[in-house]
Amino acid sequence: MKFHLSKSKKILPGVTVNVSTAGPSVSIGPRAAKLKLSSKGIDASIRIPKLGLHVSKRIVGRK
Repeated sequence: MKFHLSKSKKILPGVTVNVSTAGPSVSIGPRAAKLKLSSKGIDASIRIPKLGLHVSKRIVGRK
C-alpha cells in the first residue's frame, strides 16, 4: 500500500508551492493550464473543466 502526503501553499495569484513525499515543486499558471517545476523536471498540463478531460506532458526531465 502506498501513501501520498502533500501540502500546498498559494504564495501569489497563479503560483503555488507544493511539498509532498515525492519532493517539493512549484506550480505556475491558472487552474486550467499549469506548468509544474520539480526535481524530476518540468510538466505541462491542461484541464477542460466540466468535461473531465486532462492532458499532461513531461517537457524536460526524467520519469
